[in-house]
Amino acid sequence: YTIADAANTGLESGLDKRYSNYVIGETIAPFSSNFSLTSKQQFDSSDFALTRLDVIANASYGGFTTGVDYGRYAAQPEIGYIFAREGLQTNASFKLDKVWTVDGSVLFDMSRHDYDQPGQSTPRLYAPNYAFGLTYGDTCTTLKVRYSSTNSDPIYLNGVTVPAVHDQTLLVQLTLRTLGEVGGSIGLQ
Repeated sequence: YTIADAANTGLESGLDKRYSNYVIGETIAPFSSNFSLTSKQQFDSSDFALTRLDVIANASYGGFTTGVDYGRYAAQPEIGYIFAREGLQTNASFKLDKVWTVDGSVLFDMSRHDYDQPGQSTPRLYAPNYAFGLTYGDTCTTLKVRYSSTNSDPIYLNGVTVPAVHDQTLLVQLTLRTLGEVGGSIGLQ
């Protein structure tokens, strides 16, 4: 893992050192299966600095299920992350009845403002990705329709600006339990 390759395998992973990074994880589920809180940490083996932190909460009540995942990761310049990253992923679903479910998710980039260019003012809870969908599922058939939207940021490299991209996708997926799966997606303008 100390030799760079095209896929950057192992770079900034801690596997390039004599001792790998230390990883710790805990889960608390005090109310049976209705609520859980999980925390995962990664510490650098040379100085015990916290390099990764994930805190995940999941809850369900009746037909409602929700989750929140907070992550904070140290800068990894060798693989292109020159600033520390921090984000919040939220998701929720609601079972309307026995066969219909609606769901949605939002990803908040909480560190985007750290690399604003002059004149930019990105909010602390910048939401570049979101999605929502509707699912029909019975014992034989599952039909999913899902819309997602992703905004990329402009990239400034050696005085050249690569413009931001807004990617929208509509996914339709049909699964027949005994026959297989058919799906397709289309990019929206």
